[in-house]
This record gives sequence, C-alpha cells and structure tokens, in this order.
Amino acid sequence: DANGINSNATSASLQLTQSIFDMSKWRALTLQEKAAGIQDVTYQTDQQTLILNTATAYFNVLNAIDVLSYTQAQKEAIYRQLDQTTQRFNVGLVAITDVQNARAQYDTVLANEVTARNNLDNAVEQLRQITGNYYPELAALNVENFKTDKPQPVNALLKEAEKRNLSLLQARLSQDLAREQ
Repeated sequence: DANGINSNATSASLQLTQSIFDMSKWRALTLQEKAAGIQDVTYQTDQQTLILNTATAYFNVLNAIDVLSYTQAQKEAIYRQLDQTTQRFNVGLVAITDVQNARAQYDTVLANEVTARNNLDNAVEQLRQITGNYYPELAALNVENFKTDKPQPVNALLKEAEKRNLSLLQARLSQDLAREQ
C-alpha cells in the first residue's frame, strides 16, 4: 500500500457443535432396548416350546411302547383262551359260538396290535421330526429319579407362574413399548 504498511491479513474460523444430550436419540435407544428385550423373551418362549414338544414326543413314544407291550400280552392271553375254548369244543364241552366269540376277541386284539404298532411308528417319527435324529430305542423312564417334594399351596404356585410366565412378560414388555411410542 502507499503508506508502506503491509496489510495482508489472513483469518480462519472453525466452529464445532456437539449435542451433549439428544432426547430423540435417547428415546430411540430406550425403545430399541425394549424391543430387544421382547425378542429375548420370544426366543426363550420358543426354547420352552421346543423343550415341551420334545418331551411330549418322548413321552408319547414311551406310552406307545407300553400300549404295544400291553396289547401283545393281551394277544397272548386271548390266544391261550381261544386255544382252550377250541379244545373244549373239540371234546364237546362248549358250543361253537364260544369258539367264534373267542376268535372274534382274538381278531380284535390283532387289529389293536396293528394300531398300536402304527401309533408307535408315528410317535417315533414325530420325535425324529422334532429332534432330527432317529432313535431305534429309548431308555425307559426311571420314576425313582423324579420324586417330587410336597407340593406348594396353589396360591404360591399361581404367583410363581404369573411371575415366570414368559408370555405374560412378553405382553407386559410389548405394552410398555407401545406406551412409549
């Protein structure tokens, strides 16, 4: 410049802003945490359902085995009865209708045995579908290992069920989430 003064001035400015607290993001985080809690409870409910379905299928197989064993024992007893009735008919002690009745009972128990075998096959298949494994044999239930203590009063059991019921917990969490949205 004309006065001999150099007036080149440089200036720079930088401005940063950061929110210390953003209520909308805090609220969104809270909602996501509650939604995650609901999903956790849903997962636990699904686990319980799988356990219950597996146990039910297992007990159905054990029951079908017992029914088949009973039917086979019944078949043997009725066959002996048919054989005795036939022998008694051959010596003239009973009428032919007694033999026919014994034969009808035997035929009925044969049909029951077929039904029992089919029910066992179906129960084993149901267990296989749930577990993904085929079990050619299952261990019998050892009832000695499942002795229970004296049952609690009904009111105590109801309170415990209400406290631990995952479906109720899921409903409560869903209700809380809906209120906050």
